[in-house]
Amino acid sequence: MLLVDDNPTNLQVLYQALEQQGYELLIAQSGEEALEIAAAAQPALILLDINMPGMDGFETCRRLKAAESTRDCVIIFLSARDSHDDKIEGLRLGAVDYVTKPFQFEEVVARVNTQLELKRAREELIVMHEKADALLLNILPQPIAERLKENERNLVEHFPEATILFCDIVGFTQLASDMRPSEVVGFLNTTFTAIDGLVDQWGLEKVKTIGDAYMVSGGVPVPRADHAEAVAGFAVDMMDTVENLWAEGSLPL
Repeated sequence: MLLVDDNPTNLQVLYQALEQQGYELLIAQSGEEALEIAAAAQPALILLDINMPGMDGFETCRRLKAAESTRDCVIIFLSARDSHDDKIEGLRLGAVDYVTKPFQFEEVVARVNTQLELKRAREELIVMHEKADALLLNILPQPIAERLKENERNLVEHFPEATILFCDIVGFTQLASDMRPSEVVGFLNTTFTAIDGLVDQWGLEKVKTIGDAYMVSGGVPVPRADHAEAVAGFAVDMMDTVENLWAEGSLPL
């Protein structure tokens, strides 16, 4: 947490009260110093005074919110200015709370704790969204996933032509019967990871794998005139890649 106040006494009192709560604290005595420290340390929360010589708290807040490295910092104003207009201005600039001086330390601590809990909840929500997006993209092609995220439900389309490739590994059933389950999974993972890279290189769409079966589409869901050539080129590269991958091993594919 960063404490910003030009009054050393205020800083000392706040520091002692918040240190007892277990917070890691930094201090700044001017807006300019606050910007420099915040950019380097990226604190989770900033307690910011308004009346300071040079750059006041409002301008400091405006610059913190404009900078990419500090725009997500939670800002709470602590100020003797208690007018309605000042409070509105502080919130308009991006602060989440406004506490007027003199204040009770218990109130400040409670507001700080609340805002930090909300920040943690927002960050967890972002992570959950990212995981959901990653899972969606792992299941569906990106154009389809994006349309589903936009709440589009009717995804039926007509493609005049496309190319679909099906392939499997010759003798896989017998091969797998002589291997431990972990070896089978590792073998398929190594093989299909190499093939996945070729899918991306050729601009195709991996539809799915079932066991040793691998299905790829060209021209769906993104139309392309050379879908057949692209899939054929992918198939040749795939065979070469697999042959090279296992050339020195004991698994001729």
